[in-house]
Amino acid sequence: MMRRPSVRFRGDVLFVDSWLGNTGDRLIREGCIRFLRDEGLDPAVSDGVIETAARAHDTEALLASIGAFEGIVVFCGGGNLGIYLDNMLIRERVIHAAGAARGFLVMPQSGPHPEAALRDPRVTVWARDAVTHDLLTQRGLRTRLVPDASFVMADTLPRVAGDPRSTFVIRRSEGRCQERVPLWTIPADASDDVTFDLPLDDVVATLAPHGTVLSDRLHGAVIALMMGKRTGIMPVGYHKNAAYAATWLDGIPGVRFLPTLDAVREFRDSDETPPPIDWRERFAGVAPPARQTPGRPLPRLPPRAARQAGHLPRRRRCDPRRHRHGPPAFH
Repeated sequence: MMRRPSVRFRGDVLFVDSWLGNTGDRLIREGCIRFLRDEGLDPAVSDGVIETAARAHDTEALLASIGAFEGIVVFCGGGNLGIYLDNMLIRERVIHAAGAARGFLVMPQSGPHPEAALRDPRVTVWARDAVTHDLLTQRGLRTRLVPDASFVMADTLPRVAGDPRSTFVIRRSEGRCQERVPLWTIPADASDDVTFDLPLDDVVATLAPHGTVLSDRLHGAVIALMMGKRTGIMPVGYHKNAAYAATWLDGIPGVRFLPTLDAVREFRDSDETPPPIDWRERFAGVAPPARQTPGRPLPRLPPRAARQAGHLPRRRRCDPRRHRHGPPAFH
C-alpha cells in the first residue's frame, strides 16, 4: 500500500545536498547553511534520507519525507549544472516530489547545461558567473547573478600572506575529475591536488607558507583569495574558472585568470599584491534575501497520476555502486 505523504521536515526552509564532493564542496555547503542562518532562517538540514531516496528513485520515501513540505527547498551551490548526474538527479526528483513546496532556490551554481527540472516555475537558480547566468536566461529560467557561497566563510580563514618568492600549484589529478584539461609544466616550490580530499584546516596549513597560489580548482583559488594571497586561476574543461574570474575578480591587483603559460610567467614575475578585501561582505552585498524566493505550489498527485501528467520521471533502476565523484550507473 502506498504510504501517504507526511511532514517529516518542518519549518520555513529545507536544505538539500548530495553530501559528496571535495574540500570546496564542503566549504560551499557550510557557506550556504551559514547564509540562511544569517538571514534569520532556521533551515532543516536533510539527514540524508531525501538524497538516498532520490538516488534510488524511491518515490514513496520521497513523498513521506517532503511530499507535504510547504516551505522553500534550498539546494546546495557548486559547479555541477549539466556535469555531475548525481546532483542533477537529486534536484530533479526532489522538485517533482515536493509538490506543496512554496519555492525552490538553487544556491550559486555554474555549468554548461541546466537540467529540465529547473524550468519549474517555482525554481530560482543563482548563477555563479555571467556566462552561466546568460545560459539560464536564454533557457527561460528564473535566475540571479550571485558569487560563490564559500565566500560567506571568509572570516573563518586566517589571512597569511606567505613568502612572496614561494609558489604553490594546485592541479586536478588525472583520472579524478572530468573537468581536468592538459596544462603546462609550471615550475613551483610545491604542487599537489590539495583540495581534492584534504580537510580545510590541512589545506590552509599547506598553503600558508606560500605567497602565490596557482590553481585550476576554483576553490583552491577561492581559499587562497580569502587568505590574502596572490592568486592565479587556470582553465578547466568549460567556462567555470574563466567566467568566474571575469565576473567577480577582474581588475583586482594580484588576482588573474591565466589562460597560457606566458600569462603564468608574467604573473609570477609581477610584483602585484592583492589589497585587503572583505569577501564575506562582498557576497552579502550582492545576494538577495532567500525569503524573497518566488514560486507557486503545484497540485499534489498520487505517484502514478503524477507520472502520467509528466510531474515525475519514469522509474529507472540505479546501481548504488558509484565513483565518489562520478555519476551513478543506470541500466
